[in-house]
Amino acid sequence: MVTGHLREKNGYYHIVLNYVDGHGKRHTPSKSTGLPVKGNKKRAEKLLMDARAAQETELEAKATEQSAENISASLIPFTEFLLDWLEMTKKNVEETTYGAYAMGIKSKIIPYFEEQHPGLALQNVTPKHIQDYYTYELTVRGVSANTVIQRHANIRKPYSTLSNSA
Repeated sequence: MVTGHLREKNGYYHIVLNYVDGHGKRHTPSKSTGLPVKGNKKRAEKLLMDARAAQETELEAKATEQSAENISASLIPFTEFLLDWLEMTKKNVEETTYGAYAMGIKSKIIPYFEEQHPGLALQNVTPKHIQDYYTYELTVRGVSANTVIQRHANIRKPYSTLSNSA
């Protein structure tokens, strides 16, 4: 919601808007109307109403755009999300660390999810999907609990980047 008022400054009306953006940050922009105070109150009030409406429209457009971006981002396949994270992480970690991440993700996690849950969208991944993967690793592939802990880190780290960017 955009509120606002008129302020008299140096003999002219100024519009002062007050609103909170999509990130929760408060804004109070001020702009001169160019109208002298004497005899222009109704015109200044009309400009204030127009400015409020324009700002409201802009905020709604930004909220709609942000919502569309969030929806499209969450519709990406889980396996693609893991590969994107891996690529993004490549330049921020040691080569050996990247190699360990890549091995776990590319040769173990992705093949499982592409076979068992093809096309599973990121937004649809549940704890049950992840738990089933760990059970598969332990029982079918016969890996140690330590290896499952490493696979858990390979899945958890990309998810932590989601919560940090939101």
